[in-house]
Amino acid sequence: MRLQQFILQEGKKMTDPLIGFGFNYSDIKNVVDYIESELIQENIRYQHPDDYHLTLAIIVGTYDKDELVRSANSLKLDYRLKPVAIRILRGARVPKDFIVIEYRPNDRFVKEFMELSKEYNTVKFGKITPHISLFTVKKGIIPDAFIKSLNTNITLKPVKPTEVQIWNDKHEKEYIKK
Repeated sequence: MRLQQFILQEGKKMTDPLIGFGFNYSDIKNVVDYIESELIQENIRYQHPDDYHLTLAIIVGTYDKDELVRSANSLKLDYRLKPVAIRILRGARVPKDFIVIEYRPNDRFVKEFMELSKEYNTVKFGKITPHISLFTVKKGIIPDAFIKSLNTNITLKPVKPTEVQIWNDKHEKEYIKK
């Protein structure tokens, strides 16, 4: 039974996974609450994730889960990322926009992203963009003035990863390393 479970788990393929980091939700709770109240006030339909994560790499293609786990296990957690601003990221593979907190990529983050990019086909947004997706909205619905107002009224905190995570294409956690 254990051997069969091991074979099923180790032989699993994952399509379009994401590798990212967990963090303390308290680091973004006030930001999420404020933006949500503004979206409601502006009557903008939105969705928010069931579980937030700091994206390191969006991977395109199908890979062995055990290979992804080995890559995730090589990642470090001993750094902090400083926020840049609230931004809109246009969906690279979906017809949606994402309201995100963008963070300044430090040397470690860039190195780890580049290592993953050597092994896997990763999505690039024109530059390496560490971010936490806060809300998903219909493509093109958020005016620039809305984002500018958010950035004027919100104080962003640095974030420190607490765990490495692998997410499947249905946005469900498949693996966690603390």
